Amino acid sequence: MLFKCIFNFNITNANPDIIFKLVLIDGVTENEVQDFTQTFSKSGHHSFPINFNWIMNGNYSLSFKITAQVSAGDIETEVTDYYSVILDEVQATE
Repeated sequence: MLFKCIFNFNITNANPDIIFKLVLIDGVTENEVQDFTQTFSKSGHHSFPINFNWIMNGNYSLSFKITAQVSAGDIETEVTDYYSVILDEVQATE
């Protein structure tokens, strides 16, 4: 499964690391299945694309969430900020 994401957000500090996490939700259990760390060279507004590629095990009734954690300062969104997440299934040829 390919998760093609675009996030729009504001960060308050320069040079922070932001960790984006793809989290699998199965009932009440949450498990991080992938993460990606990016360093931003300046504070302010950013529009950032990220792709997660996760191999699905056949259970198609799963839920996911994507979280972001910043190493310094705050990550903020405004009413006019947007995000996009597109799911594509990629199958291997046999």
